[in-house]
Amino acid sequence: MINKRFYYNYKTLILFYLFLFSVSSPVFAVIGLPDNTTRYGAALGVSQMSVTEPDGSNPDKEQMIPLTLIATDWLPYGNRYWLEYVNGKAAYESSEVIVGQNVHYTALRAIVQRHINVSNQIKPWFGIGVVVSRATFETRHTKADDGFLIQKFDDRVSHSLGLIINATIDFKIEKNWYAGFKAEQTFNPNVSVDTRGAGLFFLYLYP
Repeated sequence: MINKRFYYNYKTLILFYLFLFSVSSPVFAVIGLPDNTTRYGAALGVSQMSVTEPDGSNPDKEQMIPLTLIATDWLPYGNRYWLEYVNGKAAYESSEVIVGQNVHYTALRAIVQRHINVSNQIKPWFGIGVVVSRATFETRHTKADDGFLIQKFDDRVSHSLGLIINATIDFKIEKNWYAGFKAEQTFNPNVSVDTRGAGLFFLYLYP
């Protein structure tokens, strides 16, 4: 039942992305917004992963996020949407109390951001949205200080539907090219993984 529910959430969010991409230009043209404002890009960043481990403990783990896919476009009243696909991995070293494991985390994020004019040069965006994520935990085990295996645990899978807050700021660096920085924090109650991170991103405006 849980897997079917989260499969439905993934499917619904993916369909929402496709719908948003397909209708954004004509809809924005009707309401008076430019029809060529959609920007696509990617980010490179770092993230700190917090894992709730039922069979032991795990410290927070820093990880590189080598690729985050991004799409963003205007919404009415000074807002915009910010969509992300995140794919990250982390490896935990085992001990007598820490469960060693390989964690693979993927997430789809849909955020609505508000433009804040701090000054003429600094104009950040702040947003809140939903995140649908899936995490797999493999080769789970504990071992003694001398390296001998203490216990092996079954692999497990975690699905979650949570909240995310983020902040971004971007600057035009070339015709149709933008660069910026982002930071975010996810909140997934009663599930196994939370992340917080920051990164550098590049966006391209298709003419």
